[in-house]
Amino acid sequence: MNTKQKIQEVLKNAGINSRQVSIREPRCGYDRAFELTIRDPRFEIEQIEDLVMGFKKVDRCEVSGEVLMGGNTWIDVEATDEVEDIWASEYREKVEEALSLLTDNHGEQIGQCSIHLVNEWTVKVWSDKPGSRGWTDYNFGRKDVKGIALEVRKCNK
Repeated sequence: MNTKQKIQEVLKNAGINSRQVSIREPRCGYDRAFELTIRDPRFEIEQIEDLVMGFKKVDRCEVSGEVLMGGNTWIDVEATDEVEDIWASEYREKVEEALSLLTDNHGEQIGQCSIHLVNEWTVKVWSDKPGSRGWTDYNFGRKDVKGIALEVRKCNK
């Protein structure tokens, strides 16, 4: 049984079929890569990652930590735009309202997150969630309501 079949089996055992989460194996040189796409909004990226990340294998140089070429297995989990739209709809109105109220000196709180201006075009999301690192990984354009809503949703789960 090859790696793709093993991933499919793990998903199947978790009650997930290929219409809910699809798997693609693009050509990737001497490495292998698997792209899993969530097509059903009932499943979360973290939930699917928990199931399949055991198949990820990355060899690194013991001295520099650099990724060695060849023989690695990469796993990427993402959702379709349609699924992301459904997820973002949960916080879209709150984010739009918060964005309209932002000022240079004042962020807006949404649950366990707050949204802050970096400059007149850029917004950053801060997580107050216990165990979080504070600032999330991304800067968002002020008009990227969907991206901000998805980040706020992630931070409030």
